[in-house]
Amino acid sequence: MSRTLADLDKDLEDCNFEIYRVQSELHRLEARRQHLEKYAASLCALRSPIRRLPNETFLSIFGFACDTNELTSKRLETMPALTISSVCSRWRSLAKSLPDIWSCIHIKMYTSFSLPSFPILDLYLASSQQSPLTLTL
Repeated sequence: MSRTLADLDKDLEDCNFEIYRVQSELHRLEARRQHLEKYAASLCALRSPIRRLPNETFLSIFGFACDTNELTSKRLETMPALTISSVCSRWRSLAKSLPDIWSCIHIKMYTSFSLPSFPILDLYLASSQQSPLTLTL
């Protein structure tokens, strides 16, 4: 009887070890599947029709979209050049290559308001490069 219990304990130990091994393999396979799914999604994104548009088309659209940049608002939609440059690295590069979209700046002044030194203005001034500025107060 003690021999049977010892054999049973050994079988249970073997069974537990096998369960642990299979669970470890399952976790490894699930992690691999997740990695492959992310990779497949990134490859699908590369085939997106918008990626086939030439840079010149984007530059034209950006020029129309960025007629005014209101820097005193906290809403991104009032700063189209900044919004466009935040979409992806390609758009950021294109936006940085087009200084005109950064050169039309609108700042709301209030009665007891002095023009602050704020980083967003520095960014717009630097990005406008040698382009003539249009500043509306």
